Amino acid sequence: MGGCQVHSVRLPGYVASVEAIFGLPDMQLSLRHDAGTRAQPYVDGTLLAIRRVGALKGLRRGLDTVMDF
Repeated sequence: MGGCQVHSVRLPGYVASVEAIFGLPDMQLSLRHDAGTRAQPYVDGTLLAIRRVGALKGLRRGLDTVMDF
């Protein structure tokens, strides 16, 4: 993609996992997020958004804009 190598791996037991590796000679930055083995965090967020959609106006981007902090 855009001159960068992209690899995709599917493994049993992973609901979502993302790793981005950026590098130059003698340098490497790695960012990784493992969501775990269940989809429950995504289900909870989706249900929250569904329950509140009637009270929202305009475009919302990100679950944090729907949550009450």
